[in-house]
Amino acid sequence: MATHGSTIFTVGTLLNRAQDQGMAVRTLVQGNWLEGVPVASDSHGVVLDNPDEGQYLIRLDAITAVVYLRDPRTEDEPAPAAPTAHAAAQHDERDVRTGYAPSARPAVEAGAGG
Repeated sequence: MATHGSTIFTVGTLLNRAQDQGMAVRTLVQGNWLEGVPVASDSHGVVLDNPDEGQYLIRLDAITAVVYLRDPRTEDEPAPAAPTAHAAAQHDERDVRTGYAPSARPAVEAGAGG
């Protein structure tokens, strides 16, 4: 019997990944988008380095959303090769979604319940 693990994605998870890879992010803080490369972080906040505006020190609990910006250098690279038959079979067995985008959900009318 296959077991399925769970992963909790947090603001800190994405910021740490961006910091490790030196990638820029946009953070939504009190209705304002702030962009930069995470250069330092702890359990309370993160420092984003923006070459045009300086460095932002942001409390993690003030961040509503994070956008991980793609590296513009990789946009001209060819798409990855199709998965092997073995990889496709493993994916079918897991039957899970990967990535950060939620799946679309149908609209529900107000007052509808069951």
